[in-house]
Amino acid sequence: MGVTPLIRNGFSAPALLVCAAIWLFFAGLWMAGLYIARRRYAKYSRVLHHAGVDWPPNRSLA
Repeated sequence: MGVTPLIRNGFSAPALLVCAAIWLFFAGLWMAGLYIARRRYAKYSRVLHHAGVDWPPNRSLA
């Protein structure tokens, strides 16, 4: 997907810029997903903590 401009047009500066832009776009999506997931995890961890739920369960009690 990201190397298609390089395959079709060779290793020219515009083709490299297109590949870099595509790569940066998907890297940005990945980082946004990590950010959202970490925020949700922190939010639900706080909710569980305030409700008195020990999560993840303590394995030493099993």
